[in-house]
Amino acid sequence: MAQSWKDCMGVIPSWVQIPPPPPKLCRNEIMVNDSFIKLWNDLASVDCGPKLINQFSLHDFIPNKWFDWKTVSNRDVMIVGQDWGPYVFLKKYVDRYTLESKDKSFDYDKFLFETFSSRTERMIIQSLENSFQERFGKRMMRKHWNDFFFTVAVFFCRTGTLFRGSENFDKKGLELSLPFLKRQINLVKPKVIITLGDMALRQIISALNIPIDYKNLSQFIKDTDKDKYFIFNQIVIIPSFHPAAHVNPKIIYDRLAILWKI
Repeated sequence: MAQSWKDCMGVIPSWVQIPPPPPKLCRNEIMVNDSFIKLWNDLASVDCGPKLINQFSLHDFIPNKWFDWKTVSNRDVMIVGQDWGPYVFLKKYVDRYTLESKDKSFDYDKFLFETFSSRTERMIIQSLENSFQERFGKRMMRKHWNDFFFTVAVFFCRTGTLFRGSENFDKKGLELSLPFLKRQINLVKPKVIITLGDMALRQIISALNIPIDYKNLSQFIKDTDKDKYFIFNQIVIIPSFHPAAHVNPKIIYDRLAILWKI
């Protein structure tokens, strides 16, 4: 990488994107990147079929870290999850934002972190923050998260109320989402991509046209255990198990901690 992660420990390095103060609920104000406005609009026009919900067609803006695209150009680290989950739970964040943002003291960044609170999300934050402190001897500050971009392998939400299990959503969502993930990577221009789970890694392999023989995540991580990551077209790719996977949490912690060692 062009910059050492040690740059994170002192003065904010020049390559970190500093977002402006949080604006109100307006697409053209929040999504300052016109290319992402177009991406959102194009996603909104997709017909997902009966087993998926197109939340982009229902909302101009979604106040959740997985869809927070207000200042997203040139982020160094892209974290790719699998799919967000049922729409009924995502809508609760929109409703909560609509209510709380009316307060003059409303802190949008604080809201994003407070609602980034599922088991998966807590493990991501705790693993990266704890491994940062272990590696550098200092706390990872909130400002450092400005250089992370969160996205998902399947852009569209599930119907129903079940979060887990690939049988609970239409796999057509992978096919529908792939061209948009490619566009997202081109817009964000990440130096590092961390994939969470088999679905996310498969989607990244397809999006980047990586010429590898991939069978399953467990075997792939075992085969790449020596280097812990691989590089394709100057992008460092760190495959990890999903935080909800039935594996020792220490394994996931160690995979995410690789970020601070490259």
